[in-house]
Amino acid sequence: MTVLSLYSHHDHCFVALKKDNVIYSHSLKLEQGMTQARAFIPFIQQAWQEIGNPPLTAIITPRGPGAFTSLRITLAIAQG
Repeated sequence: MTVLSLYSHHDHCFVALKKDNVIYSHSLKLEQGMTQARAFIPFIQQAWQEIGNPPLTAIITPRGPGAFTSLRITLAIAQG
């Protein structure tokens, strides 16, 4: 069972993957001019590849409270 958890806030993106009761967490501080929408997908792919691309059982995202854009982006990524 592999679970993907996503969170973003202003200029930070966070990804956590839980596989076989081990948690792999990564954070990314966005450089000036980089947006969450552009950085998040490659960041998730990199973190997922590091643990061997296992099939995902669940995706966890926040529903709020939080910055509207951050919530919208994480929910859209999870839905896609």
